[in-house]
Amino acid sequence: DMLELGEGALQAHEEILAYARKACPDARLLTVGALMRQAAERLADHSVENCADAEAAKAILDREMLPGSWILLKSSHGIGLSKVAP
Repeated sequence: DMLELGEGALQAHEEILAYARKACPDARLLTVGALMRQAAERLADHSVENCADAEAAKAILDREMLPGSWILLKSSHGIGLSKVAP
């Protein structure tokens, strides 16, 4: 989630999720937080995997990322994604 967006937060999350899907249609999208979950639901993108927090995302990535994989992280500092890829 991008926590500092205020009133237009859900729309901004929908826009970034739609952009990510369009830019990388075959990519696995793993999101963190309630706003990203809501955005995926509103966009009816059932391929998005949402995690409740950064620790859950890190567990998935630690278990499933292959050498040479790419990861793009975008969030507010408060979400804690720095724990995912320090």
